[in-house]
Amino acid sequence: MTVPKIKLEGITKSFGDNHVLKGVQELSATTFSTTSDIKDVRQIANKITMIYDVKIIWCDPTADVNNSGNEYLDQFIHNRAEGPIKMAITSV
Repeated sequence: MTVPKIKLEGITKSFGDNHVLKGVQELSATTFSTTSDIKDVRQIANKITMIYDVKIIWCDPTADVNNSGNEYLDQFIHNRAEGPIKMAITSV
């Protein structure tokens, strides 16, 4: 599986995030975003869901992300190599 990656310059990214937030507020809309950028998530999300191994393993308000009590989420947001998340080893 290939994962598309888009690297936007900081100002462009903030501009896009602000437009999404404005649309959500004006339209009372719900948005869904898939990202591994925890900094971006903290800015635009009011709720975070973490999916690991095809299961929802954490789903709570963004404000609770630092005190989740979830070892998977903790490893992810602190970018730690050690923890329950393991890299799958595959051959080409």
